[in-house]
Amino acid sequence: MDQEEKLTKKERKEIKKVTEQQKISQQRKIRIIRNWGIGLLVIGLLGGGLFWIIKESNKPLPGQAVEDQGRKHVSQAEWEKFKYNSNPPTSGPHDETWVKKGMYSVPQPKGLLIHSLEHGYVELHYNCNVTNSKLKTQNSKLGTESASMDDAVWNSGECKNLIGQLKDIMSDKTDWKMIIVPNPTITTKLSVVAWDRIDVMNMVNKKEIEDFINAFRDHGPEQTMEP
Repeated sequence: MDQEEKLTKKERKEIKKVTEQQKISQQRKIRIIRNWGIGLLVIGLLGGGLFWIIKESNKPLPGQAVEDQGRKHVSQAEWEKFKYNSNPPTSGPHDETWVKKGMYSVPQPKGLLIHSLEHGYVELHYNCNVTNSKLKTQNSKLGTESASMDDAVWNSGECKNLIGQLKDIMSDKTDWKMIIVPNPTITTKLSVVAWDRIDVMNMVNKKEIEDFINAFRDHGPEQTMEP
């Protein structure tokens, strides 16, 4: 007769009770450890998320702020003679009509482009007439450069390469509320603009442009539904 058979019914009952209590205690410990682990994980995630939010909120925004010149709708005669504080303009009196999304091969009227910015568009203005040997800053001679589009320059391999890079960015980011347009009046190769914001560069910096798009697209003073 083995040891278990020698035990009385009462003793077996006590042993079973102790075993169940030990089992319950073990399960409780496992739950406590698991809950602490989950809690620490959540705290870690929240802490990391908070750190990321603080870090991102303290990052400088791309480009430079431009003083707001209003958003009144006026006639073409009025916006044509208005003195804007940047080139391309980032705000100010403008036309009732706006330029739709897309890539354009000819310059578009600034009064219409400003209206697009009001709707939250981001515009990439490029000038193939600006060469690396004669780079100018955005603040010099605003709007006084020749507005001609010399076929030899604008059909050159360098210009086509520039346009191709901009097209790739539009393809990656989608053309929603985006405009790419030639602008022979700007004094840098590229000016990226949104409402009250401008970033100028003399070579395509894809990350900088994409950061600008992420920060300012659809953030104009008018929240419009665009296709």
